Amino acid sequence: MKKTLRIKEKVWIWPGESANWFFVYVDVSGVLKIREETKGKRGFGSVRVRATLGKTSWVSSMFWSKKENCYIFPLKAQVRKKEDILDGDEVRIKFELI
Repeated sequence: MKKTLRIKEKVWIWPGESANWFFVYVDVSGVLKIREETKGKRGFGSVRVRATLGKTSWVSSMFWSKKENCYIFPLKAQVRKKEDILDGDEVRIKFELI
């Protein structure tokens, strides 16, 4: 059985000189579910997922951020362009743990 998670979050840009990376936070309830399902399965605190945003699906990873105490998920430039997503936009993403 595949585990899925749906989120609705605002897009934000990584601060600093490399401000061309766009992310979303994964909410607290999602964090608990992901951590339970993936404990000890991958290095660097990453979680492999199939993400679906709008009509676009792709395989990627979300990463644990100690600073924010949650997972953060990067949005590929190709996906942002295809789905017309900008900094500050609210997006809905479905994740399937793989």
